[in-house]
Amino acid sequence: MSALFSPFELRGTRLRNRIVVSPMCQYSADAGAASDWHMIHLGHLALSGAALLFTEATAVVPEGRITPNDLGLWDERTQAALAPVLAAVRAHSPIALGMQLSHAGRKASSRAPWEGGALLSPADGGWPPFAPSAVPHKDGEAAPQELDAAGLDRIRTAFADAARRAARLGIDVIEIHGAHGYLLHQFLSPSPTGGRTPMAARWRTACAFRWRSSTRCARPSRTIGRWACASRPRTGWTGAGTSTRP
Repeated sequence: MSALFSPFELRGTRLRNRIVVSPMCQYSADAGAASDWHMIHLGHLALSGAALLFTEATAVVPEGRITPNDLGLWDERTQAALAPVLAAVRAHSPIALGMQLSHAGRKASSRAPWEGGALLSPADGGWPPFAPSAVPHKDGEAAPQELDAAGLDRIRTAFADAARRAARLGIDVIEIHGAHGYLLHQFLSPSPTGGRTPMAARWRTACAFRWRSSTRCARPSRTIGRWACASRPRTGWTGAGTSTRP
């Protein structure tokens, strides 16, 4: 048998093969809540024969969404909206379910990619984003608010709360999004828009452990935790590749 189609076990979750459907942003949620589109999108992928299916990047707080139409899991309403989608998947497929928890940092409050992806102002339906430093994502855009220690603790708590909600929904695998220039990647990156401030420098080496630890403590032992991060060649961090750490 090809290794691709051989079973694989991770912390008690048995995958029938090694094919995984990666998270794919859909920009189709209603104020963070899953819609009929998610029923169709995840439903047809659940019948693909893959062993593990991820939801799209799921924001842990409203201001952590990339766009206003990103999926979220920060309250009872967003949890309740996902419940029938996941129940339908489980009723018709043996596929394991994963969720990627995310906070976009300075890349939050953006237009959809097909609308150019520029920062949305509060007047246009956006919100002030938060980041490790008050440096704009792009020239000409408003600067984000620099996070302080209290803000970081609030976001870390939001990751843990979202992990608990995911566990209540029966999610088998939780992945923390630490790539693509989003909040956690911004702290780990030495680029000018990342870890150049005292706050960022203080958190750069600790943030991965802190977020992983808070999320691990929030979820049952049967749930697998993964950290998705950008690769680091000798020249510095880049979003071109991703890797996962247990």
